[in-house]
Amino acid sequence: MTSKERLPLLFQSNPGKEKRIAWKNLSISNLLIFMFTIADSMHNLCVQQYVYTRITTDLVGENETRRHEHPCRENKSLEHPLLQEAQSQAALKMLQFTLASSLPAVVVNLLIGTYSDYLGRRMLFIAPIIGLLCRCAGETLVVKLTLSLDWMFPGIVVYALCGNYFSLLMAVNAYNADNTPASKNRTSSLVLTSMVASMGILVGELSSGYFIEAAGYFYPFLTVTLIFLGSLVFVVLLLKESCPRTCSSFRDLPSLKDGIRHVFGFYFLRSLPVEPSNGVSPTEASRDRRLEFCLGMCAFILYITPYDSASIITTLYVMNTPFCWEPSRIGTFGAVKDVGTKIICLMVFICMSRVVREDVLGLAGMLSMMAGLIVMAFANEEWMLYVAPTMAMFSSLGMSVIKSLMSQRAPADRQGALFASQAITEPLCLAVGGAIFNAVYSATVRHYKGLTFVAMAVTVAFAIIFMGMYMLVMERNKRLPQLDLVDAYVHCTPIND
Repeated sequence: MTSKERLPLLFQSNPGKEKRIAWKNLSISNLLIFMFTIADSMHNLCVQQYVYTRITTDLVGENETRRHEHPCRENKSLEHPLLQEAQSQAALKMLQFTLASSLPAVVVNLLIGTYSDYLGRRMLFIAPIIGLLCRCAGETLVVKLTLSLDWMFPGIVVYALCGNYFSLLMAVNAYNADNTPASKNRTSSLVLTSMVASMGILVGELSSGYFIEAAGYFYPFLTVTLIFLGSLVFVVLLLKESCPRTCSSFRDLPSLKDGIRHVFGFYFLRSLPVEPSNGVSPTEASRDRRLEFCLGMCAFILYITPYDSASIITTLYVMNTPFCWEPSRIGTFGAVKDVGTKIICLMVFICMSRVVREDVLGLAGMLSMMAGLIVMAFANEEWMLYVAPTMAMFSSLGMSVIKSLMSQRAPADRQGALFASQAITEPLCLAVGGAIFNAVYSATVRHYKGLTFVAMAVTVAFAIIFMGMYMLVMERNKRLPQLDLVDAYVHCTPIND
């Protein structure tokens, strides 16, 4: 055993030093998130609708100049089997895109997240924005030149090799943690960031639908590319580093093995004996803390899998018969649904967090999402499409609370490592969940397309079970001394203004 391995994973934290909220840093980062989510939401809707429209057009043989029109509405006389075939092919193509963008990102986020506490946070923002810029530029050329959809793959692979969206999500979460104390203020900051992102989604989704109907697909894709370019300039010029570099060269970095240990030590590593405290041995404390983090991660995995996969299936769902929604209506529906739920979540959290525990609010958010998925599974009338998001209006609260609770249990110098472990897991969940749910939708769209939402609801039910276990273990662990997980390589000391 090396000297580094002999260092204990548990040590007494310093409760005397209270971190202040860095409002300036958070304001700048939220402005960046607003810009980014405008472009990202426009991009997602454009890709989802373009793929389905392009495939349906190829099957139907519609005139090239009307390629941007909604095929279901323009061809009401089409037999259902033809549209179902288009739905099936579109689901499989989106599955391929999801796997191409997610699987390489698992390895990339492992590397980026491993060293984020040593090289700083700005790197986490810059890399995925460059990847998205390359992806959108390639997709813009595909639309302009009417190339095969397969020509989108090179840009998608570059995007994945830059860490994809989840690398930026890791950056946002770590940046919030760097600039807030480990308390309900951190949850409030994460929920506020979620609301700011929702405002960006509102602008992006509302504008994309009308933009597509007015100008086709080329100019929306071009606009998204330019916004990502502006976001990159914004990060380089304005975003302040919250976790400064402490390694002057790559030779100063820990080995990959030690870096992985740094990221996943929350879940697997054991501490060596230190002085007992409050009648609890360090070995017992380490075991209980590991159990707590593992249960939290299980709840996270089972919740994020349907949470991230639902939007693609929902878009295909409402573009198909009997709804045949056009792009502007899809954008308006998505914008009102996303922004309305985020605003309500923020208001509920502000009002209820004073009298209700955070973990209870998170559990309520999970139950809300499961109810919405069940309603969506049986939706055959338009009014049911509006009832479903109403039932699921607290769903984003569940995700914010899980992340915040786990973050509060981790020390300040391990926030990047904690969120890296989530960012490594999340694209894997999207890849696996996307593969399963898109395959289920493709196989059942001709018979009962709502079955996919039933499968999602069952997954959320398991997440609720693990969340309940997580809550019980957290309550039991209140008897433990205030211990922090550390290892041989801890360099990041977050900055406060």
